[in-house]
Amino acid sequence: MNTIEEKKRVAEDFENAEVRAISFEEARPLILQYEYLGTTGSAKIFYGLFFGPYLGCVVGFGTTAGTRDAASVCGEDYADKVIELVRGCRTLWAHKHSATYLISRAAKDLAERGTNIIIAY
Repeated sequence: MNTIEEKKRVAEDFENAEVRAISFEEARPLILQYEYLGTTGSAKIFYGLFFGPYLGCVVGFGTTAGTRDAASVCGEDYADKVIELVRGCRTLWAHKHSATYLISRAAKDLAERGTNIIIAY
């Protein structure tokens, strides 16, 4: 059963939730449908929040706006540690706190990989 009611039931809480890195191909359909700007922008790294088998929320990280933004945040020595949260969306059936849940876990994973300064506009 792949109905909205089933998805809402699975997404009632985060017991069945899993955050993981996903491909551009997995992220793109949700972003095009639910993200306000309707594009993936400069996002190159994507994370998805799954409730059981269903993808309910996506965030995309990419290059900062402008050529000097990363260095302006923390200096040249740490500019390679900066990434921008450029896109994000959630489906209408996903838990209302899905974005917060996903961003916090994606940020932790990025930090573990060495990118620990996240900016968003």
